[in-house]
Amino acid sequence: MLPDQDEKFKLVTTIARELSVQNKIYYIDSRLLLLAILELTHFPLPLEETDIHLLVTRLKSNGWEPIKGAGMVKDSIPLTLEAEEMVNSAVVLQVKLKHSHLSPEHLLLAMLSIQGVCRKQMESVGLIFEDYLEYIDKKWQSDIQMDISSVAMMPRSKPFRSRWFNWLSGFPISEKKKIASWLRMAVYFSKVNHYELLREYCNHVLEIDPDNVDANSLLGYALMKELSYENAQPYLEQAVKQEPEAAANKQNLASCLDANGHHVRALEILEEILAEQPDNVPVLNNIGFFLANAGDYDEAIRYLDKAISLNPDFAYSYNNKGFVLLQQGFVQKATEHILQSLDLHKGNSYAYRNLALVYLKENKREEAYKALLQARRYRFTSHYGSEVDELLATFEISNAPQ
Repeated sequence: MLPDQDEKFKLVTTIARELSVQNKIYYIDSRLLLLAILELTHFPLPLEETDIHLLVTRLKSNGWEPIKGAGMVKDSIPLTLEAEEMVNSAVVLQVKLKHSHLSPEHLLLAMLSIQGVCRKQMESVGLIFEDYLEYIDKKWQSDIQMDISSVAMMPRSKPFRSRWFNWLSGFPISEKKKIASWLRMAVYFSKVNHYELLREYCNHVLEIDPDNVDANSLLGYALMKELSYENAQPYLEQAVKQEPEAAANKQNLASCLDANGHHVRALEILEEILAEQPDNVPVLNNIGFFLANAGDYDEAIRYLDKAISLNPDFAYSYNNKGFVLLQQGFVQKATEHILQSLDLHKGNSYAYRNLALVYLKENKREEAYKALLQARRYRFTSHYGSEVDELLATFEISNAPQ
């Protein structure tokens, strides 16, 4: 049962319901909830009107698939599981902030926290959790420190305590059920960016079942997110060994291998995927990226051009091609491609890093400094490492543009 809601939150649910009926889908997902928030007049958002319109267009672009069994029950329309997860996470934020009523601001922060289509589309127009929290906190004036993992609901007990509680209760739980429960928790914590607890739950699964594909895959993914590629690699190796047809695990393994210096094997794995999925744009892009890092610029361009031709809206391929063009000395074309990438995804920290490299090549220090600050703002350090911080450190504080 939801806590007290303010009038705007009630209006959001009403609008989402109307949108669901208008589109004849008879369920409410997170996209409908976000569209309902965006339809509220005078709703505080740190975005230009053009970006809001672009966000609405992108949210509507793929339409909605019918869900079997979805329908109105006594004039009510159900939330999907992921929409329910968003609302529950909004309640977590409301409780942590000690607010009396649930508001659309809590829901928007939850959407910016949890991995999914809403967060992806908002970040594509430059709206991230940290910026919105800072923006809305001027209204709330709360002294509570929060980060992107703040929506995580902490488990009531650690998983290793379950044997003790099971013995006490006299109702032992089978290892199969324990594993299923722990994996559900691990998946949840992967969505809400809480990798410490994700690792804890996966490790307890692996104590019982060392070959468990899901646990190895999730643990490898978490370690990758923490930039611990050497530690991630053996878990992803095991996941791929147990389930060689899973392309996502193979892509993650390839990224680990490349980061660990095993460039040839990384490319071989991606080429294996491409042989079965020749139009896989992310794989084409990654091959281009790996080839660019290896200095094979002509081949990198070939793969990146194919990715762009298949999906002209895939921002990362333009950025990677821009980097290659810069290495080849085509500075103007490099700038055009990197800016095209940022038009498609304003939250792309790697594109700001590449843009800074272009400006440094042209000795435009002020522009380079601003681009590096944008890269840091959009979490370059947590995504890719310390390069941007190190570049910023080369600017003498006294000489840095203000």
